[in-house]
Amino acid sequence: MFIQTDRINIEQIVEELYDFSKPGAIAIKDVLTARGRIALYRGVMALKHSFKKAEPKVNNITQDFKYLYIEQVEEQLINTEFLLSVNQLKAEYGEIYRKIAQAAQFSSSEFSSLGFNWYKAGSNGISPHRDFETDSDLVSIFCIDGHARFCICSDYEKNNSVKLDSTPGNLILLRAARNKDEQKYRPMHYVETIISEKLTAIFRHETKSVQH
Repeated sequence: MFIQTDRINIEQIVEELYDFSKPGAIAIKDVLTARGRIALYRGVMALKHSFKKAEPKVNNITQDFKYLYIEQVEEQLINTEFLLSVNQLKAEYGEIYRKIAQAAQFSSSEFSSLGFNWYKAGSNGISPHRDFETDSDLVSIFCIDGHARFCICSDYEKNNSVKLDSTPGNLILLRAARNKDEQKYRPMHYVETIISEKLTAIFRHETKSVQH
């Protein structure tokens, strides 16, 4: 078992994320088990050479991390043990995601992407930003290893910053748009103060455009 399902309260998630009077971001403690964290960390580190460096600057956003999207890696390059770990995480979280999707009336009941972000100790992280407009419904971030400061804020100057608990094992959920009118409600967030190597797994549902 990789996910402690008893930590997940679907009704609370929907209330916190899709009530637009609220920030649209929450951290849930101790969702990922120690076994899950260890298996994922070992597997990701075996693919270290496949990570790509993020563009240092995109528009007003500065970035200092590497990333890997599992769906872009040829399956034969992934060792069997890690492939089993990835499939187990996807299967366990897929059941939870479908329940959230039904309760919150998502555009899709499935996520379409699993990526990993890797921040070196002492890196600059990523400055305040909103996730891609093509990320719809929900962005789910599993904290696998390391310690850093993960915050939501109201603007590029980090005003009204609120820290979310990104301790290893925790799950951070960020509201994404279910339709074009909700784009403005996506929370701005940033990562900084990378105390020790930080590794996260990120589930997204990607669309070419958000209609409805």
